[in-house]
Amino acid sequence: MATATIAETTLPRRSLSQPHPYLVEGGDCGACALGGLIGLPSPADVYALFGETRSLQWTEQRQVLCNASSRGLVDRLVDGTPLWPHAAPQFDLAWGLPGWWCQSGEWFRYVRMAMDAGYYGVATVAWDGGGPRSPVNHAVLLCGARERQELHPSVPGASSLKTEILVSCSARGGDAQWVGAHEFLRDSGGFNVLLARPARERQA
Repeated sequence: MATATIAETTLPRRSLSQPHPYLVEGGDCGACALGGLIGLPSPADVYALFGETRSLQWTEQRQVLCNASSRGLVDRLVDGTPLWPHAAPQFDLAWGLPGWWCQSGEWFRYVRMAMDAGYYGVATVAWDGGGPRSPVNHAVLLCGARERQELHPSVPGASSLKTEILVSCSARGGDAQWVGAHEFLRDSGGFNVLLARPARERQA
């Protein structure tokens, strides 16, 4: 099936690579994603700078970004989960309401708007991609958003729109892959994404 990119935003920073053995029990993916966003050379520097000695889950990731903002390392931070509409503890919203069913379009446009302004996303996800019955146990850095048009050769003039996000993963050495926004939310979670803009990438 032929495809054409309609619009794309790709940011330069990537997650740091996951060290082996882990520096802290439970893994260093949260520190790797945050270190890549903030611009620190290793996850050890994240732990040292922010005084953390444990694996960084959603609540700790949020606190690190708040601390980074107060230190001038991050000049913009959006740590509230967008709800259309609902009220629940934000740390428990990795799967949205559910995000893949009725909110993937709104979520993608929200994240794309942030990336257009230079924000990165830190998302807590299910590593095995097994959907909402799987635990959220991994953190990734979101660093791009794009729309692609897929043309259907069997129906002249027919096409569909594909929305994708660029996901950088510490377990893959920081490599980034394009993933469908709908599929990302359905399989991995990450709806309650934390959005932050590094100070050195401040927009004019």
